[in-house]
Amino acid sequence: MMNTKPCFIGFDCGTMGTKVALYDIDGTCLAEAFSENAFSYPHPGWVEMSASAYFENIANGITECLQKSGVPGSAVKGISSSGIVDGTVPIDEDFNPVGPFIPYLDMRAQEEATQIRENCEPIWVEESGKSGIGPDCVPMVLRWLYKNRIPYVEKAKKFVNIAPFVTGKLGGLKAKDAYVDWSHASGWLVGFDLKNNCWSERQFKMFEVPMHVLPKIVAPWEVVGYVCKEVADRTGLQVGTPLVAGAGDLMVSTLGAGVVGAGQAFDVAGTASIMTFITKDINAAIKNEVLVTSKHIFADELCLWGCLSSGGFSRGWYRDGILNLKGISPAYPMMDSLADTVPAGALNLLFAPYLTGTMTPSWPDAKGTFMGLTPNHNQAHLWRAMMESVAYEYLMFLRSLEEQGVYYDRVIGVGGGAKSAIWDQIKADMLNVPYTLISTQDTGALGNCVIAAHGTGYVSDMIKTVKEWSKETRTFTPRTEYNEFYKKVFEVRQEIFNGPLDEIFKMWSRIESIQPPK
Repeated sequence: MMNTKPCFIGFDCGTMGTKVALYDIDGTCLAEAFSENAFSYPHPGWVEMSASAYFENIANGITECLQKSGVPGSAVKGISSSGIVDGTVPIDEDFNPVGPFIPYLDMRAQEEATQIRENCEPIWVEESGKSGIGPDCVPMVLRWLYKNRIPYVEKAKKFVNIAPFVTGKLGGLKAKDAYVDWSHASGWLVGFDLKNNCWSERQFKMFEVPMHVLPKIVAPWEVVGYVCKEVADRTGLQVGTPLVAGAGDLMVSTLGAGVVGAGQAFDVAGTASIMTFITKDINAAIKNEVLVTSKHIFADELCLWGCLSSGGFSRGWYRDGILNLKGISPAYPMMDSLADTVPAGALNLLFAPYLTGTMTPSWPDAKGTFMGLTPNHNQAHLWRAMMESVAYEYLMFLRSLEEQGVYYDRVIGVGGGAKSAIWDQIKADMLNVPYTLISTQDTGALGNCVIAAHGTGYVSDMIKTVKEWSKETRTFTPRTEYNEFYKKVFEVRQEIFNGPLDEIFKMWSRIESIQPPK
């Protein structure tokens, strides 16, 4: 029987690909579609993507979801989106891209960031809650574009994030309608005033970027347009279907997991390990030098997050490169079972989980490193040490907040790594808080559809709805004796990492500069 319940579409404009999902009002996922993205590298350090390709992928994904599910376009009552928070697209008067989408992976603005850091008063620390400023910050990219007189800048009426760009194309919007929600805006890292929820005139004057090219800032659940006839004819949607602003990818995923309110934390245990903490204490957020600060979905809440780019990647590297079991998924539970047979601490073995470097201000020259190897160690010990290393990083994030008087009482975990019971227990023991799993793994898609339902009036309480759509399935309780053990090891670990190991990382560049014989 054809589904005639109110339905909602959520789409995500991610780094590696785009995803579209169709949910009904009861929280049932009716269909999904995914497409991979392509990158271009026109110069060393430059990374560009096609904004139009994002739109094509989303439009095709919407068509695919409607066809797969058999849901008529008239049943779709709202569409919301999420996407990369740190990237920008230049558009003309008719919302067409006049240049490439430049994502956070692009490093062309290195010199601009250095100039601002070294010569300007760091007002972004107090206003934006950012301790540093780098080439990935959108205002630095804009500064580079204007300083270098890139031709398409003269044609650009506005600069927008990639998800709002796609939404604008779905609705046939004009440049005057260009928008960004506050979570995306704060994701520009600098240039946003956290306390007043607006762009900072002082910062953009300092950056020498004109403010008339910035989009207006709106609430994530605000209706910003309606599906135009051209898109309706192409996809099967109904003309006039409301388009809701949406939010940044991390924030939407956090909402979709039901992580809202002080004391809540969210672990995305994927290829990159990302831990997000919710707080309303803006002063604590500003003072924190370890975590990145962004607005959450709700205006009075902040997301403080830290990312370990090679957290889950380390296990994949070990499986593929060391065990030579590339693509063999059962290798993960097999190694978990072995690691569960060795004691906490893996016989005094430590791993520095920085195979792809570190995104925290500490240890900028870091590399992946095993420390303390003896003949008593085997693969089980190395595997456990890698899992414990990620939990130690999370404990470092948590300690940075506790120093500001901010404490947490639970973590919700999703992602491939959350399927590992031993890893979940290690995190609970290390952080000394319950670690809870939920039934929904794609919390981004769920969060987007909840925002669409709220923005169109079908859902009044987003938090209540999220908890109805996604249930808690299992909780790992911290064990006191393990927590005491890990706390003692952590203190020594930090002394090693901040002292001799940091010096070794810095010296390692001398070895890297020595070329082997051909």
